[in-house]
Amino acid sequence: MKEQDIKLENIHLSGSGIRKALGFLEADIMEIIWEKGKLSVREVFEIIKNKRDIAYTTVMTTMDRLYKKGILSRKKIVKGYTYWPKVTEKRLEKHIIRETLKGLFSDMKEPVMSYFANSEEPEDIEIIKSFATIIDELQKEQDKNDGNN
Repeated sequence: MKEQDIKLENIHLSGSGIRKALGFLEADIMEIIWEKGKLSVREVFEIIKNKRDIAYTTVMTTMDRLYKKGILSRKKIVKGYTYWPKVTEKRLEKHIIRETLKGLFSDMKEPVMSYFANSEEPEDIEIIKSFATIIDELQKEQDKNDGNN
């Protein structure tokens, strides 16, 4: 599967994890499917109805939307579809991060990197230090892997 096959349109900065790019119901459904594997709409509905007051058709529509976004795969069965994840949660999170950063780096008048490079705010400096630590760790891991080849 190619990353461009995933179609996400909105970022919700107040959301947490995958909820930054998916609606709350979409995220709940994905968490169920990642945990359980292949499921029908009825099976997801039976699980999710215990968490919230929801109609079967709402679950069906939401799962169809996740399929159209390229996050779920499906196969026709007798009275509907069986759905399973097309991407792992980790891969979806990476995609969300990548697309968010690409948008921030290219679409704003003051690119993100120049914002951090010129910032004197203590909170921003801590973010820069965190990035530097991560980059150092990745570089050490890369150097270690290069030494093994």
